[in-house]
Amino acid sequence: MTTLPDPHKPRLDGCRMTALLPVLFLAASPLVFWLFTGSLGAALGAVFHLGLIAAGLALIASGARIEARYRVARTARRPRVPRKLCGAAILGLAALLLAASQFSTWTMPVAFGFAGFALSLLAFGLDPMRDKGFDDPDLLARHAVERSLAESDASLTALVDRVARLDEPELTLRMEAVRSAILRLVRAHVSCPESFASFEKPLTAFISIADGEVSALENGWQQDSHRAAQRFSHRIAALTDGFEARARKRRARQDADTYAFDADLILERMRQNKAA
Repeated sequence: MTTLPDPHKPRLDGCRMTALLPVLFLAASPLVFWLFTGSLGAALGAVFHLGLIAAGLALIASGARIEARYRVARTARRPRVPRKLCGAAILGLAALLLAASQFSTWTMPVAFGFAGFALSLLAFGLDPMRDKGFDDPDLLARHAVERSLAESDASLTALVDRVARLDEPELTLRMEAVRSAILRLVRAHVSCPESFASFEKPLTAFISIADGEVSALENGWQQDSHRAAQRFSHRIAALTDGFEARARKRRARQDADTYAFDADLILERMRQNKAA
């Protein structure tokens, strides 16, 4: 029976591969004897070749660690520098140069160099050559939801700050409650990114209207702060209640499991209360 390897699993774990590379360095240990020939040229050649092999193995080890992180990540960019490929090329160059001192022509050294390069690639594989996960529709939808959540949070927080500058604690608490209620709705939609597209437009409209109400509060504050505060409290409460009711109806039309949506809202409220 033939067992096909899992394409999402690396052939060797990055740590295991890195641990095995020093064993490969032992193959170059005979070069150490060049240091005791009494020839300065041989000693320098030994140091050069050992350094070349060490550099190639270090690049392969670094590439293996990057590949291991790439494999387990859901989204990842391909490495800018193909370290394993460069390391294999350096090992091939080392094999070529070592063989060159033993042959009078370049045919066999080039063959040995190519063999060293090919065997390194066969043993350690290529670096990841393309970005991973950025064309996944589900992941793109989830990123869009998370981005919209961050933007909505920033916009609503800015409105809370504007109300807080009026130095009226009750209004600040009310606006903070509005922010919390809207963000609960947005986070509840995170569990179903597919339906978020129809929710995003009303959300943008809500934030725009809420911004207008805060501007009206600021404009009327100097003339009659009590009346402006009452007007703002009634209108922002009605706006929030209406938006939440329409969001529930919209979700009910799209998803028959409305209890799951309500459960998401309750869980989000519980998390927020626990954090507070």
